[in-house]
Amino acid sequence: MQGNFYYNNESSKIYKVIESSGGPMGPVRFVRVGDGAEYTLRENHFESKYSPVEQEYYPKLLEYTLASPIKYEQIKEKVSEIGTFVSKEDCLSLKDIVLNKSTKEELKLAIHKVQKRDFLNTEWGLEEVPGFKMGSHLNLYGAPGTGKTISAKAIAKELGKDLLIVDYSSIISKWVGDTGKNIKKIFDEAKFYDAIIFMDEADSLLSKRRSLSEDNNSNSVNQNRNILMNEMDKHEGIMLFATNFFANYDEAINRRIAQHVKYDLPCTSSLEKIYKMHIPSKVPKGKISFKEIAEKSKGLSGGDVRNICINSIYDASMGKEKKLTQKHIASQVEKMIESKRWDKNFKTGNKRKIGLSS
Repeated sequence: MQGNFYYNNESSKIYKVIESSGGPMGPVRFVRVGDGAEYTLRENHFESKYSPVEQEYYPKLLEYTLASPIKYEQIKEKVSEIGTFVSKEDCLSLKDIVLNKSTKEELKLAIHKVQKRDFLNTEWGLEEVPGFKMGSHLNLYGAPGTGKTISAKAIAKELGKDLLIVDYSSIISKWVGDTGKNIKKIFDEAKFYDAIIFMDEADSLLSKRRSLSEDNNSNSVNQNRNILMNEMDKHEGIMLFATNFFANYDEAINRRIAQHVKYDLPCTSSLEKIYKMHIPSKVPKGKISFKEIAEKSKGLSGGDVRNICINSIYDASMGKEKKLTQKHIASQVEKMIESKRWDKNFKTGNKRKIGLSS
């Protein structure tokens, strides 16, 4: 019994037995995983409240902090305090996503580097290169809606690993020291579950270090960034970053990222493929020239096209014919382009005045 891990069916926490008398009335001493709180119970009471946990499913340094108790069988499921696990089975493969050729080739290289790492390490002597034993860190940068998140999922699919998508809001805490602990939890969870870390909107955490004179929080922010860099140095797994603001990255972070992949807006041929992907075969359709629609959509992202297709289908379902036509799609394209134009003018200060002028 001593040294085994047990799950408390009432508190939904995991404990380790540190001392046992071996009799039903004798005391059992155990500690709670996470904060190290120590408890003592008689063995017969202990056995009625606790279920044994197999070693391979014991989540290191983690606590189950769900609002209500969970069944013992659920202990084996992936549970994250920091983000969300996405199963590799729920991801598209690289060949099934539409990206510009140069971007896809860069992703193939990143995947190849992981797959052939051990071979090149020993057979080609890459182990002699300083820092080669560090983890594989990859940064995806570019405009919103260009396929960074779906690419992260495709990388996980190709490498046969689940993806841990980190929720930035779960990392940052107003309490001193908690943000650093949360950063460490990311790597603990990824290591235990052999998952790929994916940090979206990474510039929020990787931005340039602040001068201590800028504000009262600068010291804490810089400490958290140092903790992140230290964990990156120790991490031997795979970590992906995605950002729309690559220029904001701290240089010290950049040096720890082995490869940066740029995401440009899709070309016309890619736009045509994306349109076809986002209109289900079951949708009743009239004659549609996707090539012509793609030509009119230059400057839009894949995310924009997805929204255009969804809105077009809803629009068509409201019509008398109940059929998607090129007119429906073209109308939504114009609306999307107009919204982009207005947003650009708003950000640059070229706003039209409304009302009377003197």
